[in-house]
Amino acid sequence: MLVSRTTGVVLARVDSGVQAAIKRKVRALGGDEKLAGEMVAQAALPPDTKDLLSQLSPIAVESMGGNAQNFPMIAFGVAMVGWIVGIAMVFMSLRQLAADQRKIFGEVPVKTAPEVTASPP
Repeated sequence: MLVSRTTGVVLARVDSGVQAAIKRKVRALGGDEKLAGEMVAQAALPPDTKDLLSQLSPIAVESMGGNAQNFPMIAFGVAMVGWIVGIAMVFMSLRQLAADQRKIFGEVPVKTAPEVTASPP
């Protein structure tokens, strides 16, 4: 049960990340929302396939000689890596946005927060 549920969560997270990456790439290439939606629909993990993979995951773990008791730790690692990759993708998108803006507007000074100095009470 735990292996199936964990697999379902990991698959959903990966699918969500893939869909977001596709949307960003289509937009970066000048595509519209309709095209982005079509591309996402083609690449999305179908719900019935997700269910099948989740249901078969305990059998798959055992058939590969794995121990289902260790699976949550593996899933934990995969989820953490997925989260870190998602954050990295956001920063890559922001870097690309900044480059695109420089092409349009030239160098724009970046506003920074004023420096705060500690003063005695």
